[in-house]
Amino acid sequence: MPGVFPLETFTGLLARHLETFREFERLQLAALEGVKSQGLEGLTAMLVRQQEIMAAIAREKGDLKPYLDQWEALPAPERANLRLGRPGEILDALEGVAKGIQARHQAMYGGDEGGASGGKEEPPRDLSQTINLYRGLQ
Repeated sequence: MPGVFPLETFTGLLARHLETFREFERLQLAALEGVKSQGLEGLTAMLVRQQEIMAAIAREKGDLKPYLDQWEALPAPERANLRLGRPGEILDALEGVAKGIQARHQAMYGGDEGGASGGKEEPPRDLSQTINLYRGLQ
């Protein structure tokens, strides 16, 4: 049914989700730099913030689910047409951020637990695991 898909709402939810993932990415980078420069000091606050971001990601995924279901139900040509606009830009950016997070996770912990196509939106291990890893090295 053309014209029924709530494109503006979907785009707004996607944009918010992208910003949350970007915040997670910034936090991940800050944690890595913090560990390099000052060890474990200051990571507790980052751990608390990470838990808040993880909760936001879960909440946003729940908000997006009905729209993603509708999106997937659209005919392929209509999805392709809609993807040419802002939703496509956001989806591409979200995928880029998720891949960056995944690459840093792999660099820190090695391996590819999610597979090449799996876990695009799966964030890396939490900072408490990183802290425990570094405590074990000291």
